[in-house]
Amino acid sequence: MTTRGLREETEYRWQQFAAAPVTRPHWEWRGGWRSGRTSYWWYLDLTAETALAALATDYLAALRAPWLDPAVNLHVSLQQVGFTDEVTEEQAARALAAARDLPLAPLPLTFGPVDPNPEAVVLRVSPWTAIQRHRLRLRRVTEPIVGKLAGADDHFWPHVSIGYINAAVPTAPIVRALRALPDRTVSLIARELHLVRLDRDDRVWKWDRVGTLPLTAPR
Repeated sequence: MTTRGLREETEYRWQQFAAAPVTRPHWEWRGGWRSGRTSYWWYLDLTAETALAALATDYLAALRAPWLDPAVNLHVSLQQVGFTDEVTEEQAARALAAARDLPLAPLPLTFGPVDPNPEAVVLRVSPWTAIQRHRLRLRRVTEPIVGKLAGADDHFWPHVSIGYINAAVPTAPIVRALRALPDRTVSLIARELHLVRLDRDDRVWKWDRVGTLPLTAPR
């Protein structure tokens, strides 16, 4: 289901980050994004998870990094459905209806410790198997409605960004700072996914919920 397992992917991410001389500013416009443009996504919305927010706050306080913009709304991105000027509201509604017929079970997940990303500081999400399976099922029912989806079936890296890198800064001090952080985790059971309408204006990821996808199938 993925090209690498959790351990291999984590090692790869650390090596990739450490090998880059400088970071990549997260808020640069790319990947089809521009001011005022919005996109439909399948999301795990974590904004109500207070223990997770507290862990993120503690890590950011320990880093005290001017090169980080704290994440305002915590989430896991599962799959882009398409920009709203390319996918109609009717198509989004059909995708939501199709997804509600899927046998999706609740997701027991653990968040943490911290991992690096070329343009963010993130919390690792584990285990991967069930959330990967949910993503693949969502891709299967969404693609016939909206057309070819971004991303690939065979590689997915679930994570929660807790801070976004806002400038091109040397990576070596960041690696040292992240390595010095304690390993902490928060566990919870996710009982809903959401189809959201997402925008990134004002250097903040924010969204409206288009619909809720209950995770109620037996595990």
